[in-house]
Amino acid sequence: MLPPTISEISLATCLHFEISVSDLRGPSRERRFSRPRQIAMYLCYMLEAGKMAQIGRYIGYRDHTTVLHAIRTINQMLSYDRVVIEAIADIHILAARMVRTRQPDDLLDAVA
Repeated sequence: MLPPTISEISLATCLHFEISVSDLRGPSRERRFSRPRQIAMYLCYMLEAGKMAQIGRYIGYRDHTTVLHAIRTINQMLSYDRVVIEAIADIHILAARMVRTRQPDDLLDAVA
């Protein structure tokens, strides 16, 4: 099975947290947007949806070091924050469903 794309993980994150894609990719540092953004970056990296530079570019033109910081932050939170653990599990399931429902034309877009 193919891994979810960066856009599928981002969309799944937005659905879970009930925020818009523009909020996820936007510049706001409000926790209600920054935490989902960090979780999306973490999942993109862990599910091998792209390299740090690609992930950062997709999620609001952020530097690869921002992605690295998000990965480290979420990794640390996984040891004590049940809400983050459950969010990651839910988003992973949502993204996997998106992969299963991809149309053949979508696969061409994912490769391009």
